[in-house]
Amino acid sequence: MLSLLEVTALFGGAQGISDPETAIARAADVSDVQEVDAAELERYEALLRRPLPINRVGEVRLEDAGLFSAYQIAALADYRIRCGDILSATELAQVDGFTRERAKALRPFLDFSPREAESKERWKPSGELVWKPQKWKTHLELGNTLELSYSPSGSRNLSLSGGGSRLQWQLTLGDYRARFGQGLLLWNGFSTSGVTTLGGFARTGASGVVPSRSWSEGTALRGAAGQLHFGRWRASVFAAGGYAKDAGPLLVGAGLSRTFRNGQLGLTGYRKGLERAPDGTALRDGELKLSADFFWNHRGREYFGEAAFDALKRQTAFVGGLRWPLGGEGMRLALTGRYYPAAYGAPYAAALRAGSKTADETGLALGWEWGSPYKLKLTLIGDAALQGLGGEKRKRQLKLFQELGWQLDPAWRLELRATERFRDGAYTGTNGRGRAELRTDVKWQRGPWRQNLRLDAVRCVRTGFLSYIEQGYDDAKHRLWLRETFFFADRWADRVYAYERDAPGGFSVPAFYGRGLKLAALGGWKLRLLQKRLRLSLYGRASAQFYPFRGYQKKTRTDARVQVQLTF
Repeated sequence: MLSLLEVTALFGGAQGISDPETAIARAADVSDVQEVDAAELERYEALLRRPLPINRVGEVRLEDAGLFSAYQIAALADYRIRCGDILSATELAQVDGFTRERAKALRPFLDFSPREAESKERWKPSGELVWKPQKWKTHLELGNTLELSYSPSGSRNLSLSGGGSRLQWQLTLGDYRARFGQGLLLWNGFSTSGVTTLGGFARTGASGVVPSRSWSEGTALRGAAGQLHFGRWRASVFAAGGYAKDAGPLLVGAGLSRTFRNGQLGLTGYRKGLERAPDGTALRDGELKLSADFFWNHRGREYFGEAAFDALKRQTAFVGGLRWPLGGEGMRLALTGRYYPAAYGAPYAAALRAGSKTADETGLALGWEWGSPYKLKLTLIGDAALQGLGGEKRKRQLKLFQELGWQLDPAWRLELRATERFRDGAYTGTNGRGRAELRTDVKWQRGPWRQNLRLDAVRCVRTGFLSYIEQGYDDAKHRLWLRETFFFADRWADRVYAYERDAPGGFSVPAFYGRGLKLAALGGWKLRLLQKRLRLSLYGRASAQFYPFRGYQKKTRTDARVQVQLTF
């Protein structure tokens, strides 16, 4: 049981800094929101606007949300049968598979209202319509039974679901995301080039196929997919012509997983575009891949892995590791190894790091994390990779990541982040140089008022520098952010990346290069209509980038955007 002091520290007080970007970064288990891609950011923003009713949806919808692993979904189902509804994040933290830290990270995305309201909302229509110049999308729902998403420039699908307590099913026609195991065989929609938290060492999302609702085309498979949950078994079947914007030979596949009290096991396979050669003796221009994966939790120690086999090229790839608590809940260790043969190549994969497109790489990542109770957190991660194993030209790389987060008091937070990358001369254009980045963020929040200060320096060929100050007001009805950015980077190799706030569904991480200033403003206004049945949200964003310094003259760049969003 949690003590009163622990509950107070967990769900209030010390971790007082909270805004949409911070909440998304914590839920996605990344160090910075700019590590989350556009499609994932849209999904998290949609859940912030309309939190998932955790007590009133079945396992298919829990999986669709992308917030839980299959093991956690099974634990939630068992808990609801034994103990009834989960009425708070404090109670969620006591369910098997959920730590106090994870429960807190998920709290903004969940609705804990009881099941007694389920019958009233079973056929309740809801949805949203979003418009911005030359782009629009809509998403409609009829209770927990039917969903329709459409965007001329993004995802388009129709999804039907149903079933009872023992058997649940979902059928999707159109664009969907397929994610299985540790991403070694099939995982589309999100990939990162590195790990900045211990959570990033393993893919812990639920395995299966779920509808895609993104602005961005090409982040999901397009075809038909079905999912069936029966007890602790989950089965998926799917067919697609490749990514939505890059259709190709037909891809068909299936996945089967079994959850246990302490983890899950899964099998996945697919084949794509298998054709006979003119002489009829060989297969060409196709793929046939199979994989087996597992995730196991024993007394807080997590073990995970996946092995994939390319049946046509006779190649086998592996990824696996562990996460262990050390000396109490405040300290953890993570270790992950990977082996991706040069001939393996999985175009739909997104396993750990995946900087090599899951081919021609052998690597080892090691991470350590320590945190005093809700005040101080220290993370150290090292990732070594070798490419060209067995060839004449080998490429070696070592990446080091260190981060210190310090909650000075409920209003002030300090974050220090250092990244170093060392490469040998075999990497084209690097000439053996490394790249180092040192970043400092000072964040302040009191009620809806917020202020951030960032100092960022990058050293590669020379030194690139970026600094900004950002002031904001963010509450349930209003949102206003102003940012002033100064940057100085004479060489492209010394460019500095910085995430910029945008309206929901927008995503921008520009590279700042040259010597200049940038001013940006983002405003939002939400109002209720028709006795609060409709919510109209208006957003506007404007920016201007100047290059006033002598010796570096470029044209001023301006940008203005508007977005209208209607939710019911």
